[in-house]
Formats: sequence, structure tokens, C-alpha cells
Amino acid sequence: MNIDQLRKQFPDEEACRLFFESILWNHGRSCPHCHCLKSYRISGASVRRGL
Repeated sequence: MNIDQLRKQFPDEEACRLFFESILWNHGRSCPHCHCLKSYRISGASVRRGL
């Protein structure tokens, strides 16, 4: 893969984050501590993207 192909595949941080999430949680999101499959996206004004 060259740099142009990389930029097309991952044009921004959101695309990169979604790619890595699909690798880490290929069966859906789960808690890294208890492995519970029920999880919620954190929301609010002070939340960093991807959390």
C-alpha cells in the first residue's frame, strides 16, 4: 500500500478509529475487564471522540 492508497482508505481520524474498532471488537463492543457485551457510548460535552 502506498501513501495515496492509505489516505484514500483512511481520510480522517474517524475512519481510522472505526477500522481499529472493527479489529478490536469484531463481534461487537465488550468490556475489557468483565467481557460483558452490553455497553454504551459515552456522550457529553467533555467526551473525547472514540470513547
